[in-house]
Amino acid sequence: MPEKSAKDIQKLYQAGQALVRKQKYDQAIAKFKRITGSDLHTLSLPGSAVEVGSTEATEALRPVYVQAHVSLAVCYTEKGMFQEAISILRRASQIDPENADALCALGYVYRRNGMVDQAIEAFERALQCNPRCARAQKSLAFLAMEQGRFDDAIALCREAIQADPAYEQAYIELAGALQLADHPAEALEVLLQAVALNPENADYLLRHVSILRDGGHYEEATAALESSVAMCEDASLHLALAESYLDLDRNREAREVCHRFLRKRPRDLRALDILQTAYLKEGDTSQALRIAYRLTLLCPHDPMNYFRRAVLYQQRGDIRQAIDNYVRVVEMDEETDLADRAQEAIELLDGLQLRQILMLACDDTLFRAKLRRDPFEAAAERGFHLSGAGIAALEHVEFEHLPDMHLAWLRRSYH
Repeated sequence: MPEKSAKDIQKLYQAGQALVRKQKYDQAIAKFKRITGSDLHTLSLPGSAVEVGSTEATEALRPVYVQAHVSLAVCYTEKGMFQEAISILRRASQIDPENADALCALGYVYRRNGMVDQAIEAFERALQCNPRCARAQKSLAFLAMEQGRFDDAIALCREAIQADPAYEQAYIELAGALQLADHPAEALEVLLQAVALNPENADYLLRHVSILRDGGHYEEATAALESSVAMCEDASLHLALAESYLDLDRNREAREVCHRFLRKRPRDLRALDILQTAYLKEGDTSQALRIAYRLTLLCPHDPMNYFRRAVLYQQRGDIRQAIDNYVRVVEMDEETDLADRAQEAIELLDGLQLRQILMLACDDTLFRAKLRRDPFEAAAERGFHLSGAGIAALEHVEFEHLPDMHLAWLRRSYH
């Protein structure tokens, strides 16, 4: 096979990178393999872009050749093929043992695969090759944070920033370490530096706002978001602003933000949830219930939506709808805390109704007679709505002895 030119290899590499950006990993793998070949042990390979017998070409193309291995490993990692990625990166390190980027990539894959000790070793080797490798310092800081060594993480992040003042991720890791070490003011300052480096990155601003809100600085958080949404269409910023308005009980403004947002994205669950909360804080249960119905239509298998509907119906005094929705929660999700809460609500509503039914039956002989014939129909005729367990409890009442049992039943707990 004739040797490919440096220009051809660069074109292959750039085409592969473009495919990675589009997340077309299988196609990118095919491009990178045309550069790297398939053998995992030697530099010059049959079928690869760099052929045996061309030492000068091999040395000149070594950097892009190694980077092609790194990019190929990135594709394998994104596909969850960690062992393949590790093999490719080990090969890259054999080709160029002093390449810190390849060692950092290897450390990243080790960490993703849960091999923490090997990851640390790879990042430390990268620092030996390049003592100012900001990526390796930041990655070691991340691992230090996971191990609870916050001071070490802070020191490593500061070294990474000193090595590369434009490395945004080092600022983000430093802010996280400072926050975990209970230095929120310093974390805020660092996040502002990250925002200054990349003002279009909404995530940086949201982290900044999150720390402000956690510290109770709601006015500052809201002001920061208000100035940002005017310049950025990022959805998360707009919804964060609506939540900040809720923090300040500026419910009308929260509703306005959500309504504007929902005109563009009518099926957004988070926006609907915030809007429902705003209506609830204003005491508008009718509108909140309307939103609850929209949420159940969008997510019919989420028991929380039916639970919210049940609570709203209970607040409005619609016992029938409340019990039906609580029962649906229990049927959908029997072994969770939510189901337990729904069951408790059913028992409470049944218990209240049973006491009312028995009090009426004590004074109304006709009603008592109807209850003996058909408890369900008799209760429904008077506007009561019991669950299946409530009806079963009512069927076990000896209505002929009811006047004598009146006081005992009033004290009895329903189960």
